[in-house]
Amino acid sequence: MKKIMLAVLLLAFVFSTGACSSSSIDMLVVGVTDDYPPMGYRNTEGDLTGFEVDLAKAIASEMGVELEFVVLHREDMMSSLKNRSVDLLISSVSMTKDKTGYLDFTDPYLENGHVILTKTDLVDTITSVETLAGLTVGVESESTADALVTSQKGMQDFTLIRYETMSVLIAALKAGQLDCILCDMSVAIDIVDKYPKDFAVSSAHLTNEPLAIAMNPGNDKLKKELNDALEKLSEDGTLSELSEEYLGADYTQDIDTNIS
Repeated sequence: MKKIMLAVLLLAFVFSTGACSSSSIDMLVVGVTDDYPPMGYRNTEGDLTGFEVDLAKAIASEMGVELEFVVLHREDMMSSLKNRSVDLLISSVSMTKDKTGYLDFTDPYLENGHVILTKTDLVDTITSVETLAGLTVGVESESTADALVTSQKGMQDFTLIRYETMSVLIAALKAGQLDCILCDMSVAIDIVDKYPKDFAVSSAHLTNEPLAIAMNPGNDKLKKELNDALEKLSEDGTLSELSEEYLGADYTQDIDTNIS
């Protein structure tokens, strides 16, 4: 297993709240990714940024606790949570029925689902997974998109290529090595915004998998504190502002919780 990038940003973010924290903990140790724009990535100065990075900061500030980031590869996230190297994952962990069997989730903070991102000249021909026949399809390895498309592989004649990180997957798409990719809605929105003449999102919305904070089961007090913080951030407009900043529109309200 690859080394976890315990590029633990020991610049733990300390927030002044002007009052003692009423939280059950003093610090949140949060697992994030730094290669998944616009959710978590490095800016041109090399600083960690993105929707979920800023969301974690806002939650910690609302709770009045310190914040420490642990940068993880996708394949290391679940093991890091299970062995308690991190308290939480705020890293585009989608709510699915199978995950609810071994993870606990807060209320969702962002609408999400799997979509097909493709070249503009192909978008009208791709209306479902069935119409991927004959194409070269890319996914991020170990992702729920990987599981979804793998389940269809035996029924459809397409070439499937897995990539270790989202950044490498996107680079392959831009280089013309792939006809399309299956990815989260947020990733697709970001790519189309940057390259509107080259890429488009298919009409086939494959799943409903809203994003939520993932944690180990059994800590109901912390879960309530996180949900209370999310509720306040929704009410004061912080969630909407973050969504509009990073995704161009507000995808934080009236989230469909009927998960796939």
